[in-house]
Amino acid sequence: MCVAGRASDFVESLLDKSKGDVAIDYRGGDDLIRRQLKEAAGDKPVKFALDAISEHNSHIKIAAVLGAASKITFVLPGIDSSALLEGVEENVTWVASVHGDNSAERDLASSLSSSSPASGGGLAQRPPLQGYTGRTALDNLKEGKASGFKYVLRIAETAGLKR
Repeated sequence: MCVAGRASDFVESLLDKSKGDVAIDYRGGDDLIRRQLKEAAGDKPVKFALDAISEHNSHIKIAAVLGAASKITFVLPGIDSSALLEGVEENVTWVASVHGDNSAERDLASSLSSSSPASGGGLAQRPPLQGYTGRTALDNLKEGKASGFKYVLRIAETAGLKR
């Protein structure tokens, strides 16, 4: 299960619905997110969750499907975990920690990346968009038009840039 927004079409392209993968659009509101998470989980317990947002009470929506013996990791510290059931193990996964040696987070990231489409798995990185000027990219970011992709900018090639 994953929750996405404007990048839902891209996310859907990465999923294998025959294996139970499902994308839930967060733009439907909190109640709909919780209901769809519960429907997607069915009678199976959700044991692990990665809250890749860790803002706007995203963990409360996830808490709706976590059991008491589950684990959740956040990407930001300081989450108010009072909405989680007692017994849910919490962790913060720092981006840098997945690149270090002897790290459980690194092992998880490694196992996920080894299941990429190139190796017959189901995860992939969206190719970056190239050919945008810094100004256009910045405007798109400010206007909320950048979703589900990355820009690759060559600052030295920016028109009007003086060295």
